[in-house]
Amino acid sequence: EELNKSIIYSPEPFYHLGTEGLVNIQRIRGLLASLFPIAVAAAVLIGVLGPLLVILQSAQEAAYLRILGVTKKRTRCILALEQVALCMAGIILAAALSALYSPGLFARGIEALAPCWALCLCGGACGAIAGSALVTRHKILELLQVKE
Repeated sequence: EELNKSIIYSPEPFYHLGTEGLVNIQRIRGLLASLFPIAVAAAVLIGVLGPLLVILQSAQEAAYLRILGVTKKRTRCILALEQVALCMAGIILAAALSALYSPGLFARGIEALAPCWALCLCGGACGAIAGSALVTRHKILELLQVKE
């Protein structure tokens, strides 16, 4: 019967899989693999520069704390902890929103996201520490001067 239908019959199983889509998937996966380190580096850079720039903008706040008699070390801690707390709040908010948006995707991606969040937090802490050290190094009167 099979021979009469002009279909080639083989006693062994034969499967024909279209590989056109597989080539595109491999190309996209390679692109993502090459862009992921760039995205991680950008996240760390933003994590470092964000708190650093915010602390540099709040130099007058550091001067007011110093005028009130707060030590340099405590002023550095206050400025740095503000930014680290904001960074942690942002990471927690991003995790909560992504878990609410797609719990399955969040569960599958947590292994890749957790190191990125840790790097962003470490970068934020380093930027906050560097910024607070830069700001508190100056004299109080220099910090109070408005630069235009």
